Amino acid sequence: MGFARKLLVGALFLSGWFFWCAPAEAFEVSPTRQVLTVDLGSQSTVGVEIKNTDTETRKYFLKVLGVKQDKNGLPEFGEYLEIAEQWVKPEAESLVLKAGQTGQARFVVRVPKNYAPGSHYLGLAVAVGAGAGEVRLNQEIISLLTLQVAGQVTEQTKIEKWQAQKNITGDRDWNFLFRIKNSGDVVLSANADLTLWNWQREIVGEKRILEQKVFFDNSTRELETKIIPTGKFLWPGPYRAQVRVVYGISNQEITANAYFWYLPNWSYAALLGLVLLVLLVGFLMLRKKRG
Repeated sequence: MGFARKLLVGALFLSGWFFWCAPAEAFEVSPTRQVLTVDLGSQSTVGVEIKNTDTETRKYFLKVLGVKQDKNGLPEFGEYLEIAEQWVKPEAESLVLKAGQTGQARFVVRVPKNYAPGSHYLGLAVAVGAGAGEVRLNQEIISLLTLQVAGQVTEQTKIEKWQAQKNITGDRDWNFLFRIKNSGDVVLSANADLTLWNWQREIVGEKRILEQKVFFDNSTRELETKIIPTGKFLWPGPYRAQVRVVYGISNQEITANAYFWYLPNWSYAALLGLVLLVLLVGFLMLRKKRG
């Protein structure tokens, strides 16, 4: 279904948003990001300014890309990623600028009536050809457009997975699997903190495992985290790991618990010794009773 590119290098988070450009670009695009709020069934326009910083006349090609985040929170630009790609079209497919000249590229936004309110994320892409009359592209700059469709929206997040990698462990470094999804229809921020409890209801470890300033709607974060409990000595037995997520403008909170057993090697020897002691005491008592 179309093509998609993961921008693992060059993705810069700027005040919670990102802007990407190809290296050694011979032109500039501004603004790097912008927000447009529109009503259902309305039409509007949005634009970017292009400056040719090259010494030759250049032809610039315009297109609209969808934007989403992968499970690691990295931006992914591509076609057929966002329904709103169908709503935004460039007024002209290309623009020719002389050396040092600045021009405006306009995009028409048409939002259908029968669609739910919420946020959509698009890349307004500007690509430069090798020459004024050539179509071959060699550089590209993408500016982020956040398109907000007005209406009542919902902030909602759910923890899809929270579990210990091992149900029984003798190690002092404990690993957990965590997956969270923004199931609402608006971008939000989310923080997640891990707290460890022993069977005596004492806290033996704390760690922040997620601090996500930009969390797109309908996107998922998945990570593996490790924590080493505090203290030189830990009692064998059951432990509880709680993850607490605070998200959204209203700081809503959700939690989940994972349970596991800590049984170091010496605890098996101690258990064996205890069993032998019980058997010995029982044997002596039985022998005394018979004697």
